[in-house]
Amino acid sequence: MHIMNLRKNTLSVLIAVCAFWGLASCGEDRTYQYEEKTSEARWVETAVQEWYLWADSMPELGWKDYFAGSESFLKKLTSKIHSADKWSYSEVDSLAKDYHPRGLFDHLTSYGLDVNMITDPTGNTSRQYVRVKTVYPDSPAERCGLVRNDFITHINGQKVSSSNMTDLKGGLARTLVRTTLNYSLEEQMFFWSEADTLELPASEYVEDKAFPLDSVYDFGGYKVGYLMCNRLVASAYEKGSAAGEYRVALDDAMVRMKSEAVDAMVLDLRLCNYGEMDMGRRLATYIVGSQDAPLLQTFWKESKSDMNEQIFVDERVAANALALERVYVITGSYTQGAAEWLVQGLKGVLGEENVLTFGTKTAGQNVLLHPVESASGDVTLQLATAYVADCNGSYDYAGGHVPMVEVDEYSYADLYPYGDLREAVLAEVLGAMFGE
Repeated sequence: MHIMNLRKNTLSVLIAVCAFWGLASCGEDRTYQYEEKTSEARWVETAVQEWYLWADSMPELGWKDYFAGSESFLKKLTSKIHSADKWSYSEVDSLAKDYHPRGLFDHLTSYGLDVNMITDPTGNTSRQYVRVKTVYPDSPAERCGLVRNDFITHINGQKVSSSNMTDLKGGLARTLVRTTLNYSLEEQMFFWSEADTLELPASEYVEDKAFPLDSVYDFGGYKVGYLMCNRLVASAYEKGSAAGEYRVALDDAMVRMKSEAVDAMVLDLRLCNYGEMDMGRRLATYIVGSQDAPLLQTFWKESKSDMNEQIFVDERVAANALALERVYVITGSYTQGAAEWLVQGLKGVLGEENVLTFGTKTAGQNVLLHPVESASGDVTLQLATAYVADCNGSYDYAGGHVPMVEVDEYSYADLYPYGDLREAVLAEVLGAMFGE
């Protein structure tokens, strides 16, 4: 009996050893296979140790973890290192993936819209509708006639629900039934228009325009500039796009506002969820003009402190700056990264009381992402490597920028087009601007 147990235990140990090394045959040394299968994870670990802002808190992982790919292995490290890091990620060149989606919108392949589920806003029923929050320019959604605040009742003949709402993320052509919400002044109540049918074309690449809207409003001689920024990038980064096309678009919009001598500016960042430090610097310069203090500062970990940097205004565009003493900013839950650095920088230079924010709390990315590329060039790690602070050295916005005036646009029955003076958040801004 004891001999049988001993044999069983010996066999279990041998099986465990073979499984550990993954060598297929216990008598043949295949350590090289183990090294090959874990090389990607070990490269990630080395890169994190060298560059990651919170590398000194990196945990010890089990041997099985090292068989993971770069994306999942990085998550194992960062999720245990620092609970605040929602930003580091791994880019794999072979994957067609939008690393900065907004809700249902994915610019690589989508219908070009974002939506949310809402219960009948008339209050007459408990029926569910899909409300269109955003329709992106030159998209299948725009071409089929959808606009912001349309309500979708059916998708391919099926009533909308939380289970089929994601069908609007992308795919083949779909048939939609749409209705719109109207208001009767006479009866002082909302009512539904007659439904119509739309043919939504198949999903496709949709260019996420960096600056889709800019306007100048004239209120009896007091001029207000409005700029909507969806991402702070200089170029589209797509094959066939013009280098610096969005830098040119920003320059044109701001020079136009300068020529019209705007008295105030509204910067709409509610959809701006990523971008470049240099473009944020450029936009900030157009707003504030020449400054002695830096707009921003970066603070790396101690071993990389020689990379700490002060970012000053861009004197190349300062001559066309509006040089405002106050700016009005619209934010939302999608607002993150370069947009948040911009807001923090403006608060430091102009004073927090002169950067008036409206909307909802931002995402809270107070760190810079630094790319680390693998030797093959197939994988790039985007690692949190430095805090992004204002001129006073403050980077205390990891919990997001909380707006001065909170406005939940989706609590309103009407979602007017972006830039429309009746739009809920913009109307609140103008009310504060003119003391109404």
